[in-house]
Amino acid sequence: MNISTKHSIDGTLLILEGELTISEGTKLKEALKKHLDRQKPIEVNLEKITKIDTSGLQLLYAAHQTALREGGSFSLKSPSPAFLKAATLTGLTMNKQEGYLEGGNWKGGVKE
Repeated sequence: MNISTKHSIDGTLLILEGELTISEGTKLKEALKKHLDRQKPIEVNLEKITKIDTSGLQLLYAAHQTALREGGSFSLKSPSPAFLKAATLTGLTMNKQEGYLEGGNWKGGVKE
């Protein structure tokens, strides 16, 4: 998986490309931790994700929860078909009107 980063006054954009699976999770975890520590809004572009497993979804969920707990902002945008398929298989659905993934207790801030 490749992670590109763009910084602005408004926050950080992380652009993910490739597979977000358990074998790639450490790389994303470190990038998310680094940017969550800055307490600026984080947006994650998922348009180029070709595969994601439950560990990848859990990592994004944990980052979202951390940002909320610390008063920050964390959102996902442009979910790829592979991301949406994995989310659906794990019981998450896209709320197109509100623009986020939801399921169980998670409203994950996903924007189209």
